[in-house]
Amino acid sequence: MRRPTLWLSAICLLSLVSRADAVIVAGTGGTGSQNTTSTGAGTGWNYTGTVNGSSGVYLGQYGGGYWVLTADHVSAGSFTLGGYTYDAVANSAANPVAGADLEVFRITSANPAAMTALSSLSNLSLASSDSSIGTSVTMIGNGRGGRSTDTVLWTSGWQETEFQLLAAYEGYTYGSSGQVLRWGTNHVGGNPYVNSGTEIFLTDFDETAGEAQGSAGDSGGGVFNSSGTLVGLMIVIGGYNGQPANTAVFGNITGSANIAQYSTAILTAIPEPSVSMLVLGAIPFAWWALRRRMA
Repeated sequence: MRRPTLWLSAICLLSLVSRADAVIVAGTGGTGSQNTTSTGAGTGWNYTGTVNGSSGVYLGQYGGGYWVLTADHVSAGSFTLGGYTYDAVANSAANPVAGADLEVFRITSANPAAMTALSSLSNLSLASSDSSIGTSVTMIGNGRGGRSTDTVLWTSGWQETEFQLLAAYEGYTYGSSGQVLRWGTNHVGGNPYVNSGTEIFLTDFDETAGEAQGSAGDSGGGVFNSSGTLVGLMIVIGGYNGQPANTAVFGNITGSANIAQYSTAILTAIPEPSVSMLVLGAIPFAWWALRRRMA
């Protein structure tokens, strides 16, 4: 099969293609829909959930609140993680950096078991330095997988074919069975650069067992290194000119927000809790008691 060059054309297309977050997973004889359990996913699986039919990543507990990171174009909403659904706290959403496709928001639940589950998770580690080219990553997101067949072949004119000799492209078409949390692996493919206001890094979808590619329609999925540190947040995909909708083709790319660039801003965007009136009221009382002892 002829493999056309994608790299430069895909970079030019990144600001034009669909937003993304879920993963199509390659594999010999696979369907693009493997890896729907935590086995092999690493600790990032425990932090990645769904929001507004898309994805989000639980950051941890800060200032007495519990916080989630997602893409700004996904926005705050009900967040489901580990079988529990949490409400977004009104007016808690904040954009860490103006123009960047990122948003943090606070979550809560009236279910004590749900809040206990959150409390059992330590704060997620955020990358503070850029990932080196070639760094292994695990991509986790909520979205559609491949349809229940092996890979699909296309001619140079994007007609499906059963003949390998006529094929110019190979990949998967999205399934129609709905969305599901899924993980796959990849490698950082280049140095970060700014695309449409967000600094991103790229991963390339190769015909390698277990390799992941973002799929269109829902963003906010996490990209984690081998230590479980959040290094990226999937936000956009790039494809070939003329590529049919709802497909993931070998050579496509996924663009993920470079968390190292934004980690400080993300934590800064989380507001400190208001000091309660009870605490404020205790200050003058303590001062009065001190005066009495000194008299």
